[in-house]
Amino acid sequence: MDSPADEAGVLEFFKALANDSRLRMVGLLAERERTGGELARALGISEPTVSHHLAMLARLGLISTRAEGTTRRHRLDTARLEAFRAARLGALAPRASAPRWPPSSRAAAPRGGGSRS
Repeated sequence: MDSPADEAGVLEFFKALANDSRLRMVGLLAERERTGGELARALGISEPTVSHHLAMLARLGLISTRAEGTTRRHRLDTARLEAFRAARLGALAPRASAPRWPPSSRAAAPRGGGSRS
């Protein structure tokens, strides 16, 4: 991924976490390191599906994986998650030239429900 603050990166980040399985996976990995099999059992999904989700989270840099013999253990990179939070949410802040919403003036808002017969 390019700059953590680019708009495409913001979209990719939130799309990844919008998936229920990936979001739950992040929650499980926030507790402790886990294997793919542990994640599959906890989430009630297949190991190949877990691998697919882990690959997306790894592309974002949110997880790291280490080998322990023939087992691969995955952990959440909380420092990277914090960096995403700071950079991504900052990228969503309105720019000085952008119009504010909702408008601060109520003068333009019509009152009443129209004419009555």
